[in-house]
Amino acid sequence: MANVGFGLTQLDILGSGTPVIESSSGSIEFALGSGTPKIESTTGNLELKATEIRLNGVVKFGSATITIDGDNGFINTGIITANNSIEIGTGSEKVAISTNLAGGVRVGQGITFGGSGDALMTGITTVGKELQVGTGVTISSGIITAISAVKVGTGITISSGVVTATSFVKSGGTSSQYLMADGSTSTSTGGSTTINNNADNRVITGSNSANTLEAESTLTYDGTTLTASSFSGGGNDIVTSRWTIGYDNVGGVYTFTGPGGLSSASKPKIYLARGQTYEFVINSGSSHPFQIQTSLGAAYNTGVTNNNASSGTIKFEVPFSAPNSLQYVCTVHGGMGNTIIVYPDLSP
Repeated sequence: MANVGFGLTQLDILGSGTPVIESSSGSIEFALGSGTPKIESTTGNLELKATEIRLNGVVKFGSATITIDGDNGFINTGIITANNSIEIGTGSEKVAISTNLAGGVRVGQGITFGGSGDALMTGITTVGKELQVGTGVTISSGIITAISAVKVGTGITISSGVVTATSFVKSGGTSSQYLMADGSTSTSTGGSTTINNNADNRVITGSNSANTLEAESTLTYDGTTLTASSFSGGGNDIVTSRWTIGYDNVGGVYTFTGPGGLSSASKPKIYLARGQTYEFVINSGSSHPFQIQTSLGAAYNTGVTNNNASSGTIKFEVPFSAPNSLQYVCTVHGGMGNTIIVYPDLSP
């Protein structure tokens, strides 16, 4: 059947039930005249059956107005209400809006906005200007700004300029290198320093990174003791002599090893100078506390640190006013000590 045009301004369909306008060719197109043409059913219902129904122009549904353009898409100037859902587009470009807010709104294949306000993004999110996360975090121009701390996963926290992590891994380099505070690497463990004694009258020089000192040829260091032909400078804290105090199981007395040619010497008489500092390293056992006393048996504590100790180090800074004679004893067992001679003699 050819297209037929009716110059009507209103078409009333009478009868009971639901009137039906149906096209056997699969499509129905209404191109009504000027003014306000109407298709109206006196029963209140009208059914259009076709594979395709075209409406061009302005169409009113109740109080809502929809502008429909069959060639360029449509523009809604009111509110669209659907009983179930609205789908726009197809395939990966489809936007589905569901009446079930818990199901959320899905944009393409990567972004879902949930009914509770959550957004799930499974792809790459690009923000043209600035992204704000809650009230405390802002991401702008590649910089993350946070009011308190930024947590990455469960092991990394960035707060007040400090990065805290369960572990740090250096990228590249060798297993013998260490990461320094300034971001550089070093092979030094920080536990040793090499002194090259290869020239006379040389001031000790070196760098922290190299851990090497250039010094005078007479300067040696064996890991414990620094030895040189002479020392100069402030020596207020220099220890004049240091002895290791042991115990002679056979004789039951203290032994001395150290300056004065003493090597496990049994309770020797020792000599101390006024104004000098001495140390006694106690290694005689916990049952033999070492104490410096007056000749009358009272503890002498002037200038003495850690007196009557059974382990550790006893330090004695001999005052000028010290008596000419003191003694060292075991405060548990008698007969283990001897006399301490303080010189020069202050006797008139």
